[in-house]
This record gives sequence, structure tokens and C-alpha cells, in this order.
Amino acid sequence: MVSKIPGRPGLSLCFALAAIIAGCPSGVLAKDAWIEVQSPHFKVISNAGENEARKIADQFEQFREVFHNSFPKFRVDLGKPLVIFAVKNEDALKLLLPAYWR
Repeated sequence: MVSKIPGRPGLSLCFALAAIIAGCPSGVLAKDAWIEVQSPHFKVISNAGENEARKIADQFEQFREVFHNSFPKFRVDLGKPLVIFAVKNEDALKLLLPAYWR
């Protein structure tokens, strides 16, 4: 579990990513092409291809818009893009989060 660092939520994410990458077998990052797609409110990091990553970003933008319209008093803008990891299949997810399946 990664603890939150007050005033530095991005730093917590960096530590979490570093822990995931360090725990991955060496071939995982080499055999998959990871891309980053950015929309106005989301950053999608994926190994499922650019088209799929863009589709996911668009779906999250649509969901955000529905949520914003349904609950206008809620704060839905974080001030920076929310990072979403979209893996192409369960095997790729197992390599990134092996403890989840133990």
C-alpha cells in the first residue's frame, strides 16, 4: 500500500508506478508497446494500441460529462488529468499486479 504524501498526490502515483515497474519481469516492458493518450481531463496509458486508448479516453470524458451534468455542485475537475491504466488483457494485468491474483 502506498501512503499519501500531503500536498503531493502526483508523487504518490510516481512511487506506485516505480514499485509496479520494479516488480515486473524484465521482458514485460520490452515486449509491449505502451502509449500515452491525453484528453482534456484524462491521461490514458495503455498497451492495447492507440485506437483503443483514444476510445477509452473518450468514454471517460463522456462519463465525466454525465456526472458533471447530474451533480453540478460536485467538483469534477482535479486541476490536472487523471491517469488511467488500460491494459490489453488479463495476462498483462497479472504481470503488473501479481499480488492481486495470489
